[in-house]
Amino acid sequence: MKVMEKRLSAVENCQYFLRKMGKKQDVMATQLDAIEKGQGVMKKKVSRMARKLKGKVFDNQDMGFNSQGMDFDWDFNRKNSRKRGSDR
Repeated sequence: MKVMEKRLSAVENCQYFLRKMGKKQDVMATQLDAIEKGQGVMKKKVSRMARKLKGKVFDNQDMGFNSQGMDFDWDFNRKNSRKRGSDR
């Protein structure tokens, strides 16, 4: 009878620890689900920001030539004639 009581107490102890670990596992699973959900939201946010930045970069590339000074000597004489006029 004592042997059966020892085994019963050992089984009860195991059940207690298994329940305790099961609760911890459930908590960890819910936390993991929350983290994965947050990562999904962050991925969407990052992709949205990347699209905006890509659009801004594209706009800046288009504006690149317009933002440069249009001081190029297209007829190759204008700047030289100014220098000659100021030298005289």
